[in-house]
Amino acid sequence: MHPLLRTGVLGLAVMALVAPTASVSVAAAEVAMRSMTPAEEAANRIWTLRAALNVAALQCQFSPALRTVGQYNDMLRHHSIELGAAFKTLGAHFMRHDGKRGGQSGLDRYTTRVYNGFSTLDAQRTFCAATSRAGADVLQIRQGTLAGFAAARLPEIRASLVATVNPQARVDMGWVIVPPIPNPCLDAKGKRIKRC
Repeated sequence: MHPLLRTGVLGLAVMALVAPTASVSVAAAEVAMRSMTPAEEAANRIWTLRAALNVAALQCQFSPALRTVGQYNDMLRHHSIELGAAFKTLGAHFMRHDGKRGGQSGLDRYTTRVYNGFSTLDAQRTFCAATSRAGADVLQIRQGTLAGFAAARLPEIRASLVATVNPQARVDMGWVIVPPIPNPCLDAKGKRIKRC
């Protein structure tokens, strides 16, 4: 098994933690890739599904009932052969396009973009629910069928990233509006008072 796959939830966690958490107003788009072979397209779908479930394992721990952490780790074990092959295929894709020197950095940029595409705040609940369903189902499919599963389920996961905020609804955050309090050490012109 590839070392990257062995790391479970902590795999690429650093990247997910340093990536900015942003509100997503439209469904996450696929990361654009240069001309791909059918095997590279399948590897891209597999790796994108893995990224979605990894981000869910990190972001959805607010509800243990969703089981996103356990599902992600179980998926890594159950589909380790396909995941390892997908990672190797993607590495070869970037070597083919960027050469030996640029291939690794191209793969790193690709992985960062894929992970950032699933980072959400406003749609976190819908994203977590969708990835929890996909995470439960991915454990039920036969090994060797992950690419087809990813093709079928990624649209649902991407669609879950659309924030469903009702602009008419007012959310009471329990905040108190405090009027501005003048600084006692400044005079009316904003100059510092000697006694302060």
